[in-house]
Amino acid sequence: MNLGSKWNPAAALTRIYGGSTNLADVLLAAEKVPSTKAIAMEILNWQVTLWLHRLMYPERVYSLLRVRESAVGDASRFLYREYIEAYREVMHLLSRNTR
Repeated sequence: MNLGSKWNPAAALTRIYGGSTNLADVLLAAEKVPSTKAIAMEILNWQVTLWLHRLMYPERVYSLLRVRESAVGDASRFLYREYIEAYREVMHLLSRNTR
């Protein structure tokens, strides 16, 4: 069975953890533990991909990642910056395709 691009573990985990905020909290906490850091970052990247697929507004992602409460250099700030760049690129591509 090839799940390929049709299955995103973040979508399943979002349902299991009761929403994007709860999952982001768990993953950001797991990112701070050396033994779970790599898998947490991988799933966070899947979650960001899911948010991009859903065209989630950057303001919502800012809130979900709790960027306001995070320290400078925290993973949530890094992920938010990555999301902003990717979101702008997606929106640019979408605007070109509608012309």
